[in-house]
Amino acid sequence: MKPRPVPQRPESLRFIHQQQTIDTLAVAKESLDALNDDYCDLDHTNNPRLNTRPYEGAVLFGIEDDKHLPDRGFALLHSEAYDLDRGARLNFYKGAIDNKRVILSQTAIAETLKDSQKNRDQSFHSSKMNPTGQIVWGQPLLRNDQNVGVVQLAYTINENPDWTYPSNEAVDKIWENHQRPMAEVARSLADLALKTNSLSKSLEILPPVTPNSFVIQWDVVNSRRDAMSSNYAAQEAYLESWKAARAEITDGSGARILDRGDGEFIILPINQRDLNNTAAVGQYSKREIMPIVNELVKKHAEIAAAYFPDLYKKIKVTVGAGNIEDDQDGRPNGQVLYELKNLADSSAKPLAFSPSAEKLLF
Repeated sequence: MKPRPVPQRPESLRFIHQQQTIDTLAVAKESLDALNDDYCDLDHTNNPRLNTRPYEGAVLFGIEDDKHLPDRGFALLHSEAYDLDRGARLNFYKGAIDNKRVILSQTAIAETLKDSQKNRDQSFHSSKMNPTGQIVWGQPLLRNDQNVGVVQLAYTINENPDWTYPSNEAVDKIWENHQRPMAEVARSLADLALKTNSLSKSLEILPPVTPNSFVIQWDVVNSRRDAMSSNYAAQEAYLESWKAARAEITDGSGARILDRGDGEFIILPINQRDLNNTAAVGQYSKREIMPIVNELVKKHAEIAAAYFPDLYKKIKVTVGAGNIEDDQDGRPNGQVLYELKNLADSSAKPLAFSPSAEKLLF
């Protein structure tokens, strides 16, 4: 018997395959490449006798206009220096920036957006995400006085003492020569954003790599068996009692709760100012997260004992760290939630930690 053919949807139903999207990205790429060529030439002029130069390339970031994704930008296109060593100098971009959203306040883009509202006497900034590796220069893209994007140049630092970096004046002068095509890019991005609730999601951009939350998941083991038996009433009472106890444990922690009936995700946000400070996040995790985890395990054992022998309740607790963003219904979502589901299914331990959480907790 022949397999049934899989129904094919028209590609035009995917936002990234629609003609306006294709045209917008093509024009933006052409304009960014032309801009990048001139900055490569400037870099060569400043360092004529060197084979390797500090300039890395230009990135076009979009600014997300989605009420459920505040403080978000996204890397849309990249044009790299033509003489760039393709090795380690691109690793940071590929791992943390390429085709990903970024938390604007945790990047130098935030400084660029501030600069656009005052005299631009200083356009270079240290990279917040890669402070020991890069300095960056940024220029906002405006449409009707609204920020719709940022062009950011990246320069490697501290690799060669003979490198000569360009002045603000030299970089600004090249930008002025490209203002008209980049204004067209801004217009096209603004028009494209009108077609969707979330431009970054419709363009299939990945979420940020920077963790902004710890997540604790608890899940009742074999809950379906009791729910489908004469123990259902006892299970209801047990869950009411356990969730009330959990609420007392997390009260005052700022936690958001995603209730799944016989389990919950407890989402604990990391302080915004500490997101790029691994040491501060580690201290917070040991001071705040682990006491909650330990208390959950201890208190559940007490609650479960009260319902024995009618019920023999056990839970699995998994702990992770990752980026949480709201979906279009305002509910928290993120890859870390699925990571914890998989961890709960695969681990035989009653308490398990994801690799990202282990790095911060232990």
